[in-house]
Amino acid sequence: MNPTKIKLLGIFGFLIILLCCLFFKSPQIEADLSSRTFEALKANGITVSGLSVNGRDVTLEGIVESDEIRKKAERIAEKVYGVNAVINNLKIVHTSPETPKVETVKKLEKSLAGFSAENIEFETGSSVIRKKSYPVLDKLVALLKEYPEVKIEIAGHTDSKGNPKFNLDLSRRRAEAVKKYLAEHGITADRLIAKGYGSSKPIADNNTPEGRKKNRRVEFNIQKEK
Repeated sequence: MNPTKIKLLGIFGFLIILLCCLFFKSPQIEADLSSRTFEALKANGITVSGLSVNGRDVTLEGIVESDEIRKKAERIAEKVYGVNAVINNLKIVHTSPETPKVETVKKLEKSLAGFSAENIEFETGSSVIRKKSYPVLDKLVALLKEYPEVKIEIAGHTDSKGNPKFNLDLSRRRAEAVKKYLAEHGITADRLIAKGYGSSKPIADNNTPEGRKKNRRVEFNIQKEK
């Protein structure tokens, strides 16, 4: 047989074997990609009712509560290793949450008072949350997920030491930092209002170290419907 023909047949055979390997391995790759995408969404507090994979293209199906969640789901899926493209078929349905019942409000107010008393800690003169406060905020995330109809105010406070203007801005930035943490862990931003009050609402004597420590705080308050 002509050596050229033998060479061509060899190349043709190799390509057939390669295509067969890709064909039989593809379902396994798609299943793995689907699993990792689902876990990434779940880890960020997002649930989709339908998720399909074709090759390395991921399609998201289902209903979400806001455009913010829809876009966030797409961004998360795009970052999953191996994903080539994301087809975002998620639909938005705006729901009107029920007004919390009186019993629920009282129970939550007690729980939120406990979180407020935990004294979320930050780096000195900064809005960077110290890692030791993460477990407290994670418990707050779990509580808010249990009561999705509740909106809260995150109120930042400082002691009276230093420049009042700086303290007001610092208290606002700290409240925003807590809001960002909660939002990144699955609480929709439209349920969270961040405000800074500076040193205008002390709960202890600013003339003592102990009093100033108590005044440097973040409080969580239920937002009642007007």
